[in-house]
Parts: sequence; structure tokens; C-alpha cells
Amino acid sequence: MNLTEMLLKNGFMILPIIICLAVSILLIVEKYIVLKKSKVNVASFTIKIRGILKRKEYAEAINYCTEEKSPVANILKRGLRKNKFGRKRMIETFEIASKLEIMKLEKGLPTLATLSKLTPLLGFLGTIISLTFAYFKLQDQQPNPDLTNFNNEIYGALISSALGIIVGIFSLIFYNQIVATVKKIVFEMEMVATEIIDVLDESIPSFADAEDDVNEFDEEETE
Repeated sequence: MNLTEMLLKNGFMILPIIICLAVSILLIVEKYIVLKKSKVNVASFTIKIRGILKRKEYAEAINYCTEEKSPVANILKRGLRKNKFGRKRMIETFEIASKLEIMKLEKGLPTLATLSKLTPLLGFLGTIISLTFAYFKLQDQQPNPDLTNFNNEIYGALISSALGIIVGIFSLIFYNQIVATVKKIVFEMEMVATEIIDVLDESIPSFADAEDDVNEFDEEETE
């Protein structure tokens, strides 16, 4: 019995594993496309946006962020639209925008993580089921068992486990790489957002106090 025949004979678990592999590949390709579009030269972007903000050209800064079309730029764009409401409001906007961007970046990762753990289990399950049937057949063939056929079925059962483990390792490796890339992008988002707030603090003396003015206005309205 060749490898193809053994795979076909144990197809009841081989097929789900192959489906898991196909889904994993699709998710990995999708995430790499998304992450490639999300990459930005942070140093160049920060220098450019700092220069614009120091000139107090907020509309130009927002337009520049719109053109960049990256998670970092999207967060800054939403935050800069709230700059007139003060430091606190802008930070809150940055936090909300960050969560939305992180959700986009992490989309599909839970599924990929699940597949990396599920496929080895499917392989083990296929092995157990195949071995069970093989021993039942061996028992039915007594007192003249066909050991050659029994050995072939054992090989096929072990292939199920091996394939499941291989697919699981494949999915896990790419999952960890993608998670590391997402963490790097998140760190860049936080770093740039903090730097932009510092720039506004330096260039607009009243920026940090703007939230106090808003709070005082709210208190007067309440009274």
C-alpha cells in the first residue's frame, strides 16, 4: 500500500486536517496583506507630523494622516479632530481609536490560534479511530490474521497524527510571527500618540488646561 492509498483509507480525519490547513493559509495570507499595508516609516511620519503641528496647521495634519492610511495615522487623525477639547479628550479619543485599530489588526488571529491547537487533536483522533478499526478487523480474522494489511492500517493511522502535528506547527509558527508584528505596530501607535501630545503641550501652552475650561463650563451648566 503506497502513501496515497493510506491517506485515502484514513480520509475521514485527513480531510478535516486539509481543510484546516487551507483555512490557515487563507488567514495567514490575509493577515500579511493587512499588516503590510499597516506598516509605516514611524521616524519619517513622526518628523513630518511634528513639523506640521508646530506650525499649528491641524487641517493639514489631518489630511496628511488621511493620505497615509495606516493604523498610526488613523488614530492620530481621530485624536487631532478633538484637539480643541483639550488633552484629556484627545487621550480618550486615542485610546478608543487604538482599540478599534487593534481589533482590525487582530481579526482572524483567534481562529488561527484555534486551528494550530485543533489540527493535532484531529490527527490524534484519526489515529485512535483507525487503530480501533484495525484491531477489530484483526480480531475478526482470527485464527489467521492478515498482518500485512494490519501493518498498513497502522502506518495510515500514524500518518493522520503526523499530518495533524505538521499543520498545527505550521499554523502556530505563523500565528506567533503575526502576533509579534501586531504588538510592534501597537507599540508604534502608542509611541507616536504620546509624542504628538507632547508636541501639542509644547506648542500650545493652553492645550493642557483646555480640559479644565471644558469642566468649568459643564459645572456652570449644571448649576
